[in-house]
Amino acid sequence: MFLIRFLKGKAEDSDEYLRRLEPEIKMFAFEKSEKPFSELTPEEREEETQHIRNAIGYARKVLTTGECDVLILDEILGLAKIGILDIEEYRELIGCAAEGMELILTGKDRCEALWPDVDEVTEVVTAYRADQSFN
Repeated sequence: MFLIRFLKGKAEDSDEYLRRLEPEIKMFAFEKSEKPFSELTPEEREEETQHIRNAIGYARKVLTTGECDVLILDEILGLAKIGILDIEEYRELIGCAAEGMELILTGKDRCEALWPDVDEVTEVVTAYRADQSFN
């Protein structure tokens, strides 16, 4: 299983628990900034966009070669909202998956335009957070 992270900045120490699962789960983060994409200056965003494009290229390679059984593209659905990927590029990625490979796209954005192109859509909704009371 491979996990490629998007829009979270450089891998944080809190992700160390995932790294302990290697080699069964291999995690990749291509972004170099310590800050999330939303907090970057225009110049920093341009540089991080190139790193994100490199991650997409790597994901495409993994998909076409079938290098793993499961590929998770964590928070990739947010790339449409900030203009890095369009719906056709997502479709192209989905179409690259080798036979028998499972591809999981995650993100806060629903990207409903992709729903006809996938086998399953799962939505997780937070009904209660510890810092809020029930009303």
